Amino acid sequence: MERKNHIDENIIKRLSKIEGQIRGVKEMGIQGRTCSEILTQMSAIQSAIAQVSKLIMLDHLENCVVRGIQEGDVETTLKDLNSIINQYSKMK
Repeated sequence: MERKNHIDENIIKRLSKIEGQIRGVKEMGIQGRTCSEILTQMSAIQSAIAQVSKLIMLDHLENCVVRGIQEGDVETTLKDLNSIINQYSKMK
């Protein structure tokens, strides 16, 4: 049983900031900024994405997993959690 998330305003703000950072890196490329400057920004973007991913994972654990177990859907909930952990670990 798939459960809908409830991404809060903090996560939306962080995603908007990341979106702006990506546009900024694109502009840096157009402007001919140095590779070092661009890579510094790319590192900041990767860190920001990792933080948002962590927040979403925590939300999933605290809400979706707990709710699934409380509703007695333990096997499906754990299978879903395992799938998410496997997918998340590929990001690194």
